[in-house]
Amino acid sequence: MKKRLICRTMAVLSWLGALFMIWHFVSRALECQAYVEHMPFQAHFLNVDFGDCILLRCGGSNILVDGGSYKNKYFAKKKISQYLCERGIKKLDAMVCTHGHSDHYNGLEGILEDGFPVNKVYVSHSSFYNNRHESHYDKFLNIAKEKSEVVPLKAEDEFELGKAQIKVLSPIVSQKACQLNAYRRNAWRRDDKMLRDIENNHSLVLRAQYKRCSLLLLGDALLEAEMNMLNKKMNVASDVVKVGHHGLGQWARFYEKVSPKFAVFSCSGDQSDNPASLELAKELRQQKTEIMYTYRQGDIVMGSNGRSWTVARTDDSK
Repeated sequence: MKKRLICRTMAVLSWLGALFMIWHFVSRALECQAYVEHMPFQAHFLNVDFGDCILLRCGGSNILVDGGSYKNKYFAKKKISQYLCERGIKKLDAMVCTHGHSDHYNGLEGILEDGFPVNKVYVSHSSFYNNRHESHYDKFLNIAKEKSEVVPLKAEDEFELGKAQIKVLSPIVSQKACQLNAYRRNAWRRDDKMLRDIENNHSLVLRAQYKRCSLLLLGDALLEAEMNMLNKKMNVASDVVKVGHHGLGQWARFYEKVSPKFAVFSCSGDQSDNPASLELAKELRQQKTEIMYTYRQGDIVMGSNGRSWTVARTDDSK
């Protein structure tokens, strides 16, 4: 009887110990996230499954870079609306649509339709002026023109987010490039993959600089866009990189030039298991880069004081 009581007591103490550890872990995680969300420059990578959505915050200014999901626009719109509401964000200084694929803009379209105030909508110069791969992108542009001011951007353009400077590294627009894309569209008009690749290479690539800290957002840029940036000697070196095209079809040499401390894969579990994504992750680990996945960790919040980065994350981050 006494032995049984001791066993039960030990079992209860074990459960209490486990509950305490869980409470301690959760409370520390919440404290870390609260701390990061009060840092002067922040990057929030939202978990939208197969898609991209990044909220940048600095000095009271807020910019949303992409906002879409392959699931559907209502999923992305709900996620974005709830996330902004929880942080008391009632207007956006700008939203950026990197290119004309729905897993990057369908949620943006949804919040514009709902009347969420947005001062400017930045779009890719190449996507705006060329024939679109997805006809639905025209609807997004029309809504954006009705609700806000649409501004096409290309390489070397710049804008500000509070005290942070944001520079466009791609698309690199030239007459030769426009002629080549027109030829490709005509030659490959029945090849959906080729047309998708053209649009992916039209992606806006943004590099944000806050004091000594830097962040590179690659949209869905592929090998051609990466090569063009290196050939034009663009400064791609950055502390943090949002990996291009969800980790698919990337060029390892390009990431050697980026030399990031942190890499974020905005993707679904299926995409992370793709051989190309696994190979890129392997290359990045060899560079001592810390890798994070939105599908595994959920929303990833990073903050900078201008000297270093702090990450609000779970122990699954590697």
